[in-house]
Amino acid sequence: MSKIIEFIQTLCAGSKSQKELDDAYMARAIDLCELERRMRRLELQAQGSSPSRAMM
Repeated sequence: MSKIIEFIQTLCAGSKSQKELDDAYMARAIDLCELERRMRRLELQAQGSSPSRAMM
């Protein structure tokens, strides 16, 4: 039984939270304009809207 728990803990340790993924995505912006665009995209995704449709 402990081997199963160790395996699950190993899998969980390697995964990142959504906030960490979002922060990394925003950190890759090269300028303020791109950062704002990325922030809007994340806000739209959080609202359940598709960013590709909302940007058109």
